[in-house]
Amino acid sequence: DDPAIVSIYNANGQIVQTLQLHFPGATHIDPDLTDPCLQLPPGICVEQAIYKTVLYLPPIAGGYNLAYQRCCRNNTIVNIYDPQNTGATFTAHIPDAAIASCNSSPHFNNYPPIVICVDKPLIFDHSASDPDGDSLAYSLCTPYQGADALAPQPNPPPPPPYDPIVWIPPYNVNNQIGGSPVMNIDAHTGLLTAYPTALGQFVVGVCVDEY
Repeated sequence: DDPAIVSIYNANGQIVQTLQLHFPGATHIDPDLTDPCLQLPPGICVEQAIYKTVLYLPPIAGGYNLAYQRCCRNNTIVNIYDPQNTGATFTAHIPDAAIASCNSSPHFNNYPPIVICVDKPLIFDHSASDPDGDSLAYSLCTPYQGADALAPQPNPPPPPPYDPIVWIPPYNVNNQIGGSPVMNIDAHTGLLTAYPTALGQFVVGVCVDEY
């Protein structure tokens, strides 16, 4: 998006500010094809754009919630309902200064693979680092939906709460891509393991919480 619209809300859901972040240009990310089992499907294109700004927000009770929404997802996704009309919400919470006077969010150490092999074990280090040295816990989680094909770029994005995506059975938060054994992440180390047995394109959610 140019610009990308990011909204800032207080704990009562009242909008504090709306940011318009200009597109900085994108970088193409190539899939890792070092595994000889991989045959790259046609039409795979992944890009990364990093939007940056500096903003000063005074400490307030309850902190702030930031949100960005965009529709839609690829219609070839097989594990959620109506992906071509299901957008995504990206949100961050800045805590109350009484809870964390100075806090940094954890960040994942590695990008997850863009493509993986069917009928072969996946072992991936999905661990994160936290500049504050907080204790981190990992889990599989359900991503948020947000926006739709009629309003693909809300201005401003609405405040929380946000609705989760809807999994198509037999897929669910604990069985996101199928296979046996199902995908799992070690709560303490962030080691992600899976054994996919079906070809397809999947939405996957991995969360890290700090304490």
